Amino acid sequence: MIRTVLALATAASLAGAAVPAFAQSAPASWKPLPQRQDQVAAEIADGVDKGTLSDLQARDLRDQFKGLLDLEDQYSKTGLTPAQQTDLQQRYDTLEARIQVESHPASVDVRRGPSAQQ
Repeated sequence: MIRTVLALATAASLAGAAVPAFAQSAPASWKPLPQRQDQVAAEIADGVDKGTLSDLQARDLRDQFKGLLDLEDQYSKTGLTPAQQTDLQQRYDTLEARIQVESHPASVDVRRGPSAQQ
């Protein structure tokens, strides 16, 4: 029993030390997940309100967003590891980039390779 308590206390202190280390090495896009969730929801709603996102695009983006929320819930059941935190942050980066592209398709610079002439 005492060993279990000591092991849990040690694990908790190591986990507490890992969080600041992760935050220091995190990319600039890293934000707390609740803040990212609020931001994504607001960006989708804003796109619909301004007419830059169609209903179909917004529904697809919301489905992807819901998938992220479900994944976070799944990860959280056993405790969010730094690797899972990184995975979620990268997925939010991808979703936010997709929202930007779909909201402003004309602002995306599309470059085509040289065409093969026959």
